[in-house]
Amino acid sequence: MSSGVGYSYSFRDVEAEERRRQRGQEAELIAELRRVRTQAAAAAALGGSRVAVPDAAPARDGSTSADLAQHNQRLAEALATSRAAVEDEHRRVGEKRLRKALSRASTRREGAGRLSAPVAAPTEAEELAVVAAEREAALIEAEALVDDYRARCLPDALGFVEVCQHQMAEAETRQQVQAALHSMKIQMNKAAIAGDAAREADIRRARLLALIADAPEAEQEQLRDLVTGAADLKVAGPAVTEAVGRADAARRTAAVAAVAVNALRDLGCRVSEGAVLDLAGAKSVVAPFADGPYGLLVRFQDRDRLVTAVVRRDDVAADRERDTAVQQEFCDSGLPRFTESFVAAGVAMRPFHRNDPGHPPPGTGAAHAWDRGEGTVRRKDEGRARQ
Repeated sequence: MSSGVGYSYSFRDVEAEERRRQRGQEAELIAELRRVRTQAAAAAALGGSRVAVPDAAPARDGSTSADLAQHNQRLAEALATSRAAVEDEHRRVGEKRLRKALSRASTRREGAGRLSAPVAAPTEAEELAVVAAEREAALIEAEALVDDYRARCLPDALGFVEVCQHQMAEAETRQQVQAALHSMKIQMNKAAIAGDAAREADIRRARLLALIADAPEAEQEQLRDLVTGAADLKVAGPAVTEAVGRADAARRTAAVAAVAVNALRDLGCRVSEGAVLDLAGAKSVVAPFADGPYGLLVRFQDRDRLVTAVVRRDDVAADRERDTAVQQEFCDSGLPRFTESFVAAGVAMRPFHRNDPGHPPPGTGAAHAWDRGEGTVRRKDEGRARQ
């Protein structure tokens, strides 16, 4: 056994992790609903019926992960229904656009036929028919292309569609038809890539804004301004992640500190009501045993480490035999119970060093920890509690 032990610990708040995951999903769903609402407005502007896309708000504060999961399910259903309705409306708009373009192409073909019929050789007539067929095929292909790519594009980025369709309808040669179709394919691909990037940025921004709720409260407003004002999230993203990481570490320390204080109480040690805050903030606490001038020092170290050691009040002279006996008794009965309390609370503990009783002898703690009946060693006193 040992008189002092250092532990590496790991602790996961599974509920908090799931809440964060659900909040991120919620933010993404709300961003997608905004996107569909914009697409609905674009369809209406092109002569279609306006599709009512429901407004979406975040779940109330304090929602459990189960509440958030149910809320997200409702959002996902609303998104799927709205997206399908908007796609149908855009498809109807596209059909109208295609009929108009085909009508223009047909008029172009008839006009060309009347002008050239008296003088056209059979081969020229055949060529005119081939061009007319290619115009129609290209217009149909172009509309199918719009149908395939539209959802990926920003609505205001598709102004080229009618221009290209007009060029196809008015084309006089197969080369002109194919050139117009090829130009449209290139522009459509560029619009889709730009739309994908914009969508990913919107979702990333929405998720970051949701994540900021887990950052230190004093930094949240500044982080929100950084995220909302950033054209590029390469700086804002890591800044949010770093802040949340620090807050997570503090929350993890506070949670493990609460477990440590409860473990001390279970051992019969005297600890103050504010011991959890003291241990989480000052990183160190001395809890006197129920009787005598000895107690247990619990101290947090960096990288999720915690050390324990038996200490003696500093105004009591050392007595090697008595000191070693107290250390031995704690190791035999107190330490197993202390670590079992952590395991029961879901904190995994792995020792990284041990000291045998008497090697070294107990360090000392400030006498006032015993005098007031419940003791805490704050940061300014840490030097007085020596291993």
